[in-house]
Amino acid sequence: MGRLSSGASGRMSDQVTLVTVAHAPGTTRASARLAIRTVLCQSIMDILGVANVSVASLPGMAPCLLVGGKATAIGIAISHTDAFSFAAWHPYAPVGLDVMQVVDVPEWRALTRDYLGPQALKRLDAVAGPDLASAFAREWTAREACLKALGLGIAEWTALPTECMLRQLSPRPGYVGTIASV
Repeated sequence: MGRLSSGASGRMSDQVTLVTVAHAPGTTRASARLAIRTVLCQSIMDILGVANVSVASLPGMAPCLLVGGKATAIGIAISHTDAFSFAAWHPYAPVGLDVMQVVDVPEWRALTRDYLGPQALKRLDAVAGPDLASAFAREWTAREACLKALGLGIAEWTALPTECMLRQLSPRPGYVGTIASV
């Protein structure tokens, strides 16, 4: 998985395509959403050769891809950070994506216990100091990407109904992410 530049897209071996947009400081969330959705739709139109592609969404609901105004089986997921927006899509299957900047999280233990579960806590307890921030970010993005692929929102830890296939990303220096599929 190579790094992608602003507005670029890259095909992944399992038919997942990742697109990214870099944002100028001070970019509003609305502008970031519009930019990544525009790049996402253009990527789908270019690769699949379809027209009239748009993204529909309601607050609290996963976004849905429309072609010609009709819902499709094309799976999409979007993740925003402070300076970048990322989107992943799969032509015929649900997909989840989460990306975050690697930073120290002082309350990592409580967050892990409450949201990531006992196995993640055990793995993170085994990580040495300077690698902890990256390891926590990888655990968090894996959980959130899997939840998105399953159509679930973030909630306190519970076992998932099925396992996800996870793919770790390093989309930009200082950022980690995960793409999940079911």
